[in-house]
Amino acid sequence: MFSKRKLQLFALFFILSAAGAFYMNSSHDLALTQRTMSEVAGGSENGDKAPDFALKNLAGETVELSGFSGEKVMLLFFTTWCHVCAEQWNELDLALSEGLMENINIVAVNLTKEEQSKNNVLQYAESLPSSNVTVLMDEEGAAQEKYKVFGVPTVLLIDEEGIIDSRLHSLTTREDISGKAFFQK
Repeated sequence: MFSKRKLQLFALFFILSAAGAFYMNSSHDLALTQRTMSEVAGGSENGDKAPDFALKNLAGETVELSGFSGEKVMLLFFTTWCHVCAEQWNELDLALSEGLMENINIVAVNLTKEEQSKNNVLQYAESLPSSNVTVLMDEEGAAQEKYKVFGVPTVLLIDEEGIIDSRLHSLTTREDISGKAFFQK
């Protein structure tokens, strides 16, 4: 019925598939980045009311998203180990320096429970190119769960009424920012 060669190929295919699945579910940085780029996050979508949350900032003070009511917000979910997130900071810095985000509050939510340590987040935040960012730590994953964030970076653009204008996955470039109506005055 099955030749020895076909059984060997089937066994090899099974082993490689199992190894690939195991690797993609591991905590290896490259596997996490690959999941970031390939997963489609559902959840709070365009036109939905942005769910409120309260998280601690780097100084330990509680900040609520609803505290930005009446203002535009770029909500950025990130981690310190994400290479694409590092590029995102450079793009935001360029956009800020060119005046493309004058009336936008940048609220960066670190997925702290995905980090090796809270201290890594504090050190990372000190090295950010822009000081015009509110960095919050989602230590329990509450905001991550509310917004169904499965990959980083995930960016949500929230208008003055607290409605999600856009949900963006992966790198949002300076060109993306300059071409989006949301960022126009």
